[in-house]
Amino acid sequence: MSEYGIFDTTNKASSVFDTPGIVYYFSDGRGNNATQEFYYGTAGRFQGFDPVDATHLDMFFKSIKGDFTDVVRLQIASNTHKKVADALYKEFAYNNAAPLAAGTNPIVTVIDKTSGSAYALMTEIEDVSITLGTSNTYGLLGCAFTTGTATNVNDNSSQVVIPFETQTFLDAGFVNTSNTDKTVLNAGRYRIHCQLGVYDTTANYRWTANLNIRKNGTIVSTITGAYLRASGASFNTELIIDRQMALAANDVISISTLRVSTVSGAAVLVPAECALHITRLQ
Repeated sequence: MSEYGIFDTTNKASSVFDTPGIVYYFSDGRGNNATQEFYYGTAGRFQGFDPVDATHLDMFFKSIKGDFTDVVRLQIASNTHKKVADALYKEFAYNNAAPLAAGTNPIVTVIDKTSGSAYALMTEIEDVSITLGTSNTYGLLGCAFTTGTATNVNDNSSQVVIPFETQTFLDAGFVNTSNTDKTVLNAGRYRIHCQLGVYDTTANYRWTANLNIRKNGTIVSTITGAYLRASGASFNTELIIDRQMALAANDVISISTLRVSTVSGAAVLVPAECALHITRLQ
């Protein structure tokens, strides 16, 4: 996350909690009648920007829910991050240089899709999503699971989704949705690490496979590896995938394999050698 935010709550003119100032309104168009459908941010609580990808820019505010961060994700015209960030910084500085005069409208609309049109402070801002109360503790939040099942991983025609049913630890911010599905509750950057131990004694098996990370049921990262000869006491192998990726709130992570070698056998997972770790980095 960017650390060059220029306003803080010691700037009395910029904080709605001290001297009255401008508040910035964001609405995602879903009706303004349920949680995280609209948001009022102030320059006093603004912390910085983070470019997520070519068309998204995150804004971070000190949370209305305590010692956390609220994330306002702007969908923007492609690669206009600096133009949008500069415009918003200038808006914050211009409107918060001094206390508001009596009778001044304190609300500046950044984007309002609920009003029936995508009115925005600038046309490059196209949409918005809001996440309240994102934890500020990074690198310490995660979940870990092992598999207790000697799952068959011989299939070479359809993905075998791996069950990780034994919970080692599960921090706040994660949900063990099912044996195969692990849900992250907060948007952020995550490290996903999976190791699978595989065993078979079928003669001359030559087992090799893909190991896949799936997000919301779709494969987003793959490695091809491992080699199980099943001859001369070569009956064990392992597959490891380790990736960092940006995840949205409520993304669901699962792991699958697919045998790519042509010789069939009866390869199974070794439960004590299989693990999945998901850790939030930012």
